[in-house]
Formats: sequence, C-alpha cells, structure tokens
Amino acid sequence: MAGGNVDLERSRELLSQAIVNVLRSWPELHRRIFEGVHYQGHSVEMISGSLGMSISTVRSILEGCERRLRTDLRNFRNELRAAEDCSRPRRAAFSVGGCFR
Repeated sequence: MAGGNVDLERSRELLSQAIVNVLRSWPELHRRIFEGVHYQGHSVEMISGSLGMSISTVRSILEGCERRLRTDLRNFRNELRAAEDCSRPRRAAFSVGGCFR
C-alpha cells in the first residue's frame, strides 16, 4: 500500500508544479487578481478597489484565468495519463486459438 501513497504524493507534487508553472506564465496583473481571490481570500470588489479597476473588468480577468487554468490542467492530466500508460507493462491478450487480439 505504501506504493500507492508514494504515487499519490508524486502526482500531487506534479500537479502543484503544473499550477505554479501556469500561474508564472500569466501577466503580473492576472496573477495578482487570481492569487488575491484564490490564495489570499480577497473579494473581487476588494481587488478592484485596490487596483483601481472596475469590478466587471476584474471579474472578467478572473474568469479568463480560471478557464485557462482548467484547460491547462486538463491537458496536464491527459499528458500524465498518457505517460503512465506508456510506463505500465503490457499484458498480451490471447484469443481461444492462442493468437494475439
């Protein structure tokens, strides 16, 4: 069972690093808005006031960041699954006659 814990921990590390990489690729303003809401617990209204931007603009940037992160993480998960599939040993499937399927 320890192997499962190691795999889970490694997956979490890879996911955390993927999130950091995505956030680093964004413009500073987008990163500040996203981190303000999701990591610092600020409201959109608070951030808009501190940045001198309209609430609708901050909300629009935040929604774009969330969509981008979901898309990038979906791609990351697909790549991770593909890599895991390639590293698993293959088992041959045989038909009744002994031929490969």
